[in-house]
Amino acid sequence: MVCGFNHPQGYLVAIDCDGETSWRQIIQINEHLEPKELNLLTPISKTSTESLCDRAQKYLPPTIAFTSGRKYRSQRLYLIPNSKAWEVKSRKIKTGKDEHLEFRGKNLASILPPSFHPEGRNYRWLPGCSPSERQIEIAPDWVIAQMLAKQEKTRKFNLPKEKYNHRYGVGRYAHLIPSIETNIQTALVLLEVIHPRFADDYHSWIQVGMALHSVSPILFKAWDTWSQLSPKYKPGECAYKWQSFNKTGITIRTLFRLANLS
Repeated sequence: MVCGFNHPQGYLVAIDCDGETSWRQIIQINEHLEPKELNLLTPISKTSTESLCDRAQKYLPPTIAFTSGRKYRSQRLYLIPNSKAWEVKSRKIKTGKDEHLEFRGKNLASILPPSFHPEGRNYRWLPGCSPSERQIEIAPDWVIAQMLAKQEKTRKFNLPKEKYNHRYGVGRYAHLIPSIETNIQTALVLLEVIHPRFADDYHSWIQVGMALHSVSPILFKAWDTWSQLSPKYKPGECAYKWQSFNKTGITIRTLFRLANLS
């Protein structure tokens, strides 16, 4: 099976959980734990690895899934709607020795059951997760955010670097600043909540664009797609305005405000 735009209903992505540490990574992404808290999520602690997997699976909606039979290793298939599939890239996060969490996208292949595994066993569907028992579910927003965030080389802060360093210290409190993945994920969720009527009004429409741009330049397509909900949409206008956005003082807070008004 080849991932990417090879499914009639959207962009096919396979999430490869390869090893116990990959489950810990899913929890870290979604719960934003500090390093000390994250270290407690190991088999050595009172929390068993089994319950750790259960905790991580809260963030993975039930879908078609399969395994090679190796312990703590499995893959899950999800669909990203075409309207959200712009700019997503495959991403592989090393989580431990010979272990990783991988988001497989365009042109990457996964081997489906009952294919033969090189170690001498067959791939098999997880219980209740075969194609005859369920459909491929829509990918949660945090997955989309991870596949978008690969393009962000560095985290951008509103404060100038010297002021940031002076006020907070270099790296000391870095875990307190939301990650770019979190900001992208939050922005996408808020954009779904914001009523299309705000795309009809120029002032609120342009503020939504500026707020998305402040989060990440790769969110242009999200703004353009949302703008098309308005009868006033003009092709090319979003691209023209987007290029003019610089530091405007408008942040993701604007998205929160408009979402609350929706």
